[in-house]
Amino acid sequence: ICGPCCDGTYYPKQSLEILNDIGKADISEISSLMMSANRSRRFGDGAWVSILEKDQLKPIFTRLRELVSV
Repeated sequence: ICGPCCDGTYYPKQSLEILNDIGKADISEISSLMMSANRSRRFGDGAWVSILEKDQLKPIFTRLRELVSV
């Protein structure tokens, strides 16, 4: 079973760009954002605190809801 890290749908360098234009994000970009957020905790203490304080998950989940309700 292959996940976003090995199937070519993980775009860590484009995460900020995707987040800034979240209204156009497709399901693979949403997956990439979630993977990037999850992996960020490995590389910096307090990464999740920062993500939560900046309320970065709300627009991701809002867009995901839009995509799956179509």
